[in-house]
Amino acid sequence: SDPEWRRALMDYNTLFYGIHLNSTASAYTRDRDNYMFMCVQWIMEEEARRGNTKIMLSAHNGHIGKAKVNVYKTLGMYLDEEYGEKYYALGTDFYKGSVNQPGAGENGRVINYYYTSNPIAANMKNSTLEQGFIDFESLPKDEKLYRITHKRMHQGSMSEAYSPLMYVIPKTY
Repeated sequence: SDPEWRRALMDYNTLFYGIHLNSTASAYTRDRDNYMFMCVQWIMEEEARRGNTKIMLSAHNGHIGKAKVNVYKTLGMYLDEEYGEKYYALGTDFYKGSVNQPGAGENGRVINYYYTSNPIAANMKNSTLEQGFIDFESLPKDEKLYRITHKRMHQGSMSEAYSPLMYVIPKTY
């Protein structure tokens, strides 16, 4: 059937993307977010066939952001170009987080705890809120919070990678 054919073709393309991305480090960096974008486009087309006009996807802040902060074009930049105001990026951060990583613990794993170096998340800890939301675009440009949120800052990015340096220099995770 047509839906099965489209799904099989997408599965083939996804397999190709994975093989290509793992062929060289430069291919991985250069092409990963573009392949992510092509997958999102395919999902949008499939959902449109079902009468749906919106999707919600979850990805790391470094992928969904609209601003150029890396040497490569991010998924968020592709989505912003394609969908403009229809694309809304909702980033997340933490004050304290934990992650199950390779280590000397049971089964070669250990739980490591990290604290953010992001001043907004750190200040949220001192508030009475359990969670918060800041719409960066709606902040008045003459206020201090706007200036803080529109400066380059580090974000937490915990993963399988681990280095003892992460405890000493929080900006390394």
